[in-house]
Amino acid sequence: ESVLGAMVNSSAVIVGAPIDNYWTESDLDVDPVAPKFSLPGTPAETKGNFRAHIDAIKNRASTVYVGANDGMLHAFDAQTGFERWAYIPNTGFRNLSRLTSRFNLNFQSSVDNTPVYREVFTNGRWRTMLVASMRLGGQGIVALDVTNPSDGVAADERLLWEFNDNNDADMGYSYGRPFITRLANGKWVVLLPAGYNSDDNDENRDTRLSPNGNAVLFVLDAEDGSVIKEFNLGNGTRGLSSVVGGDYVFTNAPTSARSYYLNAGVSSGGAFSLDEITDTAFAGDDNGSLWRFDLRGSSSAGWSVVKFFQSPANQRITVQPRIIPINDPTTRKTNLALVHFGTGRFVADPDRGDNSQQAMYGIFDPGPFYTGYPLTQNRLQQQVRSKD
Repeated sequence: ESVLGAMVNSSAVIVGAPIDNYWTESDLDVDPVAPKFSLPGTPAETKGNFRAHIDAIKNRASTVYVGANDGMLHAFDAQTGFERWAYIPNTGFRNLSRLTSRFNLNFQSSVDNTPVYREVFTNGRWRTMLVASMRLGGQGIVALDVTNPSDGVAADERLLWEFNDNNDADMGYSYGRPFITRLANGKWVVLLPAGYNSDDNDENRDTRLSPNGNAVLFVLDAEDGSVIKEFNLGNGTRGLSSVVGGDYVFTNAPTSARSYYLNAGVSSGGAFSLDEITDTAFAGDDNGSLWRFDLRGSSSAGWSVVKFFQSPANQRITVQPRIIPINDPTTRKTNLALVHFGTGRFVADPDRGDNSQQAMYGIFDPGPFYTGYPLTQNRLQQQVRSKD
């Protein structure tokens, strides 16, 4: 028996039978070879190989993954609670001794964020990848292969890669959760918000927000954790929320934000392409800016970012936005992309006494060709909700 560390900000994630289904069963039967990802990729990334992968793990024993503030990502048998294994990220290793200090013992964050996972194709085969971040526990993330969690393989042999501030000094405390997806360049990637206080060293664990360190989004190659592209959002930005990806595209069309969106190719089947390729991503920053990342195109050189929306002062965006398919009752058009997000922050000590008015926003995405960015609050239709 051993003492289990406190689980504070990490929710438990259960991984059992695969839930990703990039091709329907009927589609697999009709054409087991041609990939749905009709873009640059490898010949082995096919429907047949994907089916073999999900068939092999369809009866996989369910495992509970959770981060704890004892320095470990834990893997428990979901049926018995028995611990299969645990992994200690290198990013937080040097601070483990603080957990056993007999003097001046203070609570120490370590693996303090909810992990994410997805079926991906990397290094020549399909696998289940799990990525864990650390919040104030460290400036980095770790990627593990959890395809067969009960096969007796040691935790360190499951390691695919780690990415931290030793790889790039712009990496801060990983408050934002990574987003695993596939892009138009044929790569499986991890979209990683760089977090806060990149100018801290990992030993300070400062709960005040540093004025230094720009908001940054890394696009990491899921195969090895290398940086494909770094979006540095520039001076005056700080922190970046969890990222959300959108699987939809636009064609070029005319003028105002609303009419632009409603006429941007949605009348013939909708904007959502549903080809499992992330074309667009959104994330917010500590200054209340929501950023739109255009990830179309086979070369990262063509990817771009624009400030999509600027909220009023003190309305910070610290949580993941959502992209919601919605129908427009006026035009009766369907599959419109509504970007939904709220404001507010509870990250640093001063936030405890902050009574600033916050807001929820829902904004139609006008697309990459729109020239009126950033949108602002005075261009939106206000709706008031009361407790009555």
